[in-house]
Amino acid sequence: MKSAIRLSQCMIVKNEEKNIRRALNWGKKIVCEQIVVDTGSTDRTVEVAKEMGARVFHFSWINDFSAAKNFAIEQAKGNWIAFLDADEYYSDEDAKKILPLLKQAEQKFSPSSCPHMIRSMLVDLDDSGEPFSTGIHDRLFRNMPGLRYRNRIHEVLCLPDDKELIVLDASKELAIYHTGYATTNFKEKEKADRNLSLLKQEVEESPEDYNMWSYLGDSLFAANRLEEAETAYYRVINNLGEMITYFRKNAAFCNLLKIKYTNHSGNEKEILSIYQKAKDSGCTSPDLEYWTGNWFYQQGEEQKGRFYFEQALRSLDKYEMSGSLSISSGLSYVYKMIFQSYEKLDRPSEMVRYGVLALRADPYQDTVLKGILSLLKKERGEEESADATFDFLRKLYDLSSLKDKLFLIKVSKMTSFSALEKRIYDLLSLEETNRLNHEEQSDYSISEEERIRYFSCINCNNETDQEFMELIKESRMRSQDEVLNGFKEKLRNLGKTYNGVEDYYITQISRFPLWSNEAVKQRIAYVQANTDGLIRLYSNLADYHSKKVLISILRSWLFLDTDRLGGVKKGQEEYFDLDIIPTGEGKVFVDAGAFNGDTVRLFIKAYGKKYKKIYCYEASKENADKLHQNLRTAENIVVTPLALDSGNGEKHIVFDKEDPSISYLSQTAGDMYVNTAALDGEVTEKIDILKINVNGYEKQALMGAQEHIRKGHPSLLIALYHDFEDLTKIPEMIMEMDSDYKLYLRYYGGDLIPTNFMLYAI
Repeated sequence: MKSAIRLSQCMIVKNEEKNIRRALNWGKKIVCEQIVVDTGSTDRTVEVAKEMGARVFHFSWINDFSAAKNFAIEQAKGNWIAFLDADEYYSDEDAKKILPLLKQAEQKFSPSSCPHMIRSMLVDLDDSGEPFSTGIHDRLFRNMPGLRYRNRIHEVLCLPDDKELIVLDASKELAIYHTGYATTNFKEKEKADRNLSLLKQEVEESPEDYNMWSYLGDSLFAANRLEEAETAYYRVINNLGEMITYFRKNAAFCNLLKIKYTNHSGNEKEILSIYQKAKDSGCTSPDLEYWTGNWFYQQGEEQKGRFYFEQALRSLDKYEMSGSLSISSGLSYVYKMIFQSYEKLDRPSEMVRYGVLALRADPYQDTVLKGILSLLKKERGEEESADATFDFLRKLYDLSSLKDKLFLIKVSKMTSFSALEKRIYDLLSLEETNRLNHEEQSDYSISEEERIRYFSCINCNNETDQEFMELIKESRMRSQDEVLNGFKEKLRNLGKTYNGVEDYYITQISRFPLWSNEAVKQRIAYVQANTDGLIRLYSNLADYHSKKVLISILRSWLFLDTDRLGGVKKGQEEYFDLDIIPTGEGKVFVDAGAFNGDTVRLFIKAYGKKYKKIYCYEASKENADKLHQNLRTAENIVVTPLALDSGNGEKHIVFDKEDPSISYLSQTAGDMYVNTAALDGEVTEKIDILKINVNGYEKQALMGAQEHIRKGHPSLLIALYHDFEDLTKIPEMIMEMDSDYKLYLRYYGGDLIPTNFMLYAI
């Protein structure tokens, strides 16, 4: 006779007061006991757990997750165990399925063949509660002698003598939701430093355990220590063997390609070499093609990018594993990019195919629907009747939903498809018609519904807020070609007024190392692809002058609006806004990218000579020599001919003799090598003010100053204009390091080309 199912819920915790109620709630109706092992909480975790009826035990933390988990298992009395972390939970619906599944497992199999574990899908959630990746985990298992966890971190269940485990795959029936990788939770719990310490211990003791090297790469990646992560992943892919698991091997290759994409690094030969080695070693993850395709799109190689995106989709169809996939949360983007590629090639059948897939993934992509409607409108009789188009849309949209009807009317207007617009308009009730007429006062006006859906973090208090939301909406509604053509027309008109302005614009924009003749197009594409990040940045800016600076930069990028840039300049010296940083007395100032000492002279001019110390870093020895000479009469100044980076090493420098101020570092080629170092290892005393302007290497220099930023909270002045993506990426990096910063934007550049805009983080 089969024994009754008795399920024990176990977990180990430390300072999980925010999560513990939800962590215990899901199991209340199905488990026979709840065991909480505390490893040293200083908040109300233990108190709350006891209030909820859990049996609480204490375990002295010895830097070993397996030891703590095995202690919890020893306390369990049930014949099955559910071992989830405090930031994980089953939905109520899935929790009801667990006992029947366990009962089925015991009844279906003999005692010798009964599964040891029941497999669940793991869904990682971001800060907004949206899934961003999926994987599989074995968190339901039999309570039997010998079945215990192994490894200090990234612990796995094992039987004695490594006997084979029998697993019942229920990943299609059960899903565990994981909030632990949401950025706010990750930062609050300070997992990164702890995990890195444990993983480094593991690889030091077992340097040939390449599974652990792969996990170490993941943790370094999560901590934005990308170069170190890259080194760890290369160690894995250069030492492939039987012991490394399929998932760890896939993770190493996929994340290595992702780092190349994130860092804008590598060349085609290197990327394809990594990709081919992954395929030769048996990796089948669709993310291989996904990140390879992303890299090619980033380089402007659209046809190659589309090829790998289509390969990724074919791989996804065949993929039988349940590992975590980045492409799962990027499908809408993949379909859209392929659609746009075929749109440019004027291949209607492929356009419709991928356009429909894109709209099924996200039905509110107006540029995609606009392209499809433009095709359908050309069909015989459609411009007059819209019959076939109307039937087509009924399969994709809920025509009883006001939201869907308003969206379809909007896109019909964008395509001048009046017959379709009338068909949808006729579906509106009188109340809905009145509402629409009110909202149509402006093509880009923001309804309350749109504000809640797209701009929930912005309280619309004034015209500046309204203008920003309308600007974002307009960038979403207009195609890249429309915006680009309008920009070129404005430049031509300026050229008629100011002779030679077009040639001057192109010449000046090409001066910057990360810009090019394609910079205008790249900036427009960046804005349209990163509206969510721009919305977050706007909501995080601490004053309305900063918000106006952001609007002015975006209007310049999109529409060549030169008037606005001149209107947001501050009358103070560049870099040092006295309203934001009122004093330099007694301060330690670090100038990364000190050039010839111009910024230091501005610092002394603004704050006087009562500073404590000034550290100057300049990669170019020629510039550093001039810097030393120019500042020879100033006191307490240390000049170091060194490039600040995320770590110690060497980099190429591309030196511009005509304009030394725009010399820049490169990972691939240059005129000479320069030494690099992380600021955290260079300056031991507390830093009060840190300025970074290093011609496109700002992100790496910031990563090398993480300890100073997290522990000392220095005031930061960071150049954002060298790389378009820095406008959103650098503020996000800083807030991940320390969410207490207040952010400001100031503009000190010219009216024609938006340069010299600085982020203040205070």
